[in-house]
Amino acid sequence: IRPQEELKSWQERDPVLRLEKKLIEAHIFSEEEIRDKKKRLQAKIDKIHQEAKQAAFPHPDKLMHYVFR
Repeated sequence: IRPQEELKSWQERDPVLRLEKKLIEAHIFSEEEIRDKKKRLQAKIDKIHQEAKQAAFPHPDKLMHYVFR
């Protein structure tokens, strides 16, 4: 477990949160628009995750296909 000070320090440097703040300050997106985009993105992630969990395992002969060596 990390000390609270360290956690806070890293949270302040979080690039995603910093970008969100800059987009809001520049009036590119509102907080509501960012929340909406996050909800839609999370829904897509959840859908893809469910599809992956339900997918069949690949045949052993194809396990190394598309793996960079």
